[in-house]
Amino acid sequence: MSNRPVKQQTWLGEVAALTESLQHLRRRGEEAAHLRADHVELLGRAAATRTSTD
Repeated sequence: MSNRPVKQQTWLGEVAALTESLQHLRRRGEEAAHLRADHVELLGRAAATRTSTD
């Protein structure tokens, strides 16, 4: 029974580390989505410019 608190602390530490990793990945995913949206917008502008000058 004396090992239980140590195992529980280790488990809680692992859960905290995984939670932090998932939050980091979510932020990176949000950043990637913004970059994709910016890229699509720039492609649209480039296409409009090209069409108007052709």
